[in-house]
Amino acid sequence: MARLNLKAVEERVAPLGGREAYDRELIFDLLLAYGKPKGNVTRLRTGSLNVAADAEHEVAQK
Repeated sequence: MARLNLKAVEERVAPLGGREAYDRELIFDLLLAYGKPKGNVTRLRTGSLNVAADAEHEVAQK
């Protein structure tokens, strides 16, 4: 994962702030905005990396 500077993170996060509503997808969009690899985010979204006790309502990764 390439290291992001503050300006790059701000540019990636800015579009997320203009949404009318937020759902479960926000956490995955934030992870991508902060430079998390897309493959890891996809695996977390589908549950293969999610170690949360209630994977339907929570997201957790080791």
